[in-house]
Amino acid sequence: MKFCSIAATFATAVTAAFATNAVAQAPAPIAAAAPALTKHNCVKPELIDGAQKSTPALMKEFVAAVNSYKTCVADFAQDQKKLAEQQQQVAQSTIASANAAIKEYNEFVEESNKITGSKDETESKRGSDDATKNNPESKQPVMTPARKY
Repeated sequence: MKFCSIAATFATAVTAAFATNAVAQAPAPIAAAAPALTKHNCVKPELIDGAQKSTPALMKEFVAAVNSYKTCVADFAQDQKKLAEQQQQVAQSTIASANAAIKEYNEFVEESNKITGSKDETESKRGSDDATKNNPESKQPVMTPARKY
């Protein structure tokens, strides 16, 4: 059996073992349902008509109600922004964890390729042999990191 074939067989076995191990350790998938929009519970004041504007007491009460409504909506919006920032931090750390796992795997693949010679040494030995160049089992897959948000 050629060294190239042994390296390819080893690469396939390692990849299959890693895939099996990764599936066994993978957390349960998260539901992809879109979250319901959160609504505020602020009380919107009723508009007053033109005849009621002339009464200073009603105008003062209306202005106070509008200011209260404005404050309530502003507080709600600020709370939603804070919540969104927290969720973004969770998403970024989740992506960082995924990227770290991918980096660890890719480093493992590089190291195993050095040991088995399945990438560097065998590429130079193959030369123009099209049958082995196009063989997907002759190389271990390399993963690409997730994108950052």
